Amino acid sequence: MAEQESSSSFGGCRQLEERYRAIGRALSSFESHNGRFSQISPKALKELRESLVFIPVEVLESYLDDLLNTEVPSHKLFLPVDHFGTKVAWLALAGLLFAVGVGLLAASSGAGLLVAFAVTLTAASPFAVLWNLSPREASARRMRFAHVLSHVISQRRGGKRNKPSQPVSSVFEGLWPRHERPDIPNAVSLKPFVH
Repeated sequence: MAEQESSSSFGGCRQLEERYRAIGRALSSFESHNGRFSQISPKALKELRESLVFIPVEVLESYLDDLLNTEVPSHKLFLPVDHFGTKVAWLALAGLLFAVGVGLLAASSGAGLLVAFAVTLTAASPFAVLWNLSPREASARRMRFAHVLSHVISQRRGGKRNKPSQPVSSVFEGLWPRHERPDIPNAVSLKPFVH
């Protein structure tokens, strides 16, 4: 039954299904060799390019489109289930419960209600941030894969870069406003005066 569902999602084309499976394995291997949040290593990127060398660029582009489409589940892209977001959510929940316990302990030991609330809020803040970010990890993982795969496609199409121009952390770039320096036309030059 699962085999029939898998081949029907690829229009009965076994070759396309095998190529998607190979891309999914290559991306998973890349993640395990390079790490989740580290800078992209040239060695891991080279291994990824070499593992995808026999897959046509059109199939890579189709996979990239499906990777960017959040309606396509990860199992149809042959990406293994990642439990990192779930682990972070459990850690955040345990931390929140710990913070509530510390607040109750402070209140029962005679501290004022306002002090106990402040202690609870202070202890719970980092865990609340983790709780908020944990569901986004699956999407961020897909975006990291899409970034690397788009680089491989660009190189296959004739790009000249040896590694991606942006770090993996650029996935989170749009979350916070960027403060840029204003353009001042009559600014004083900071070049040293040479005699």
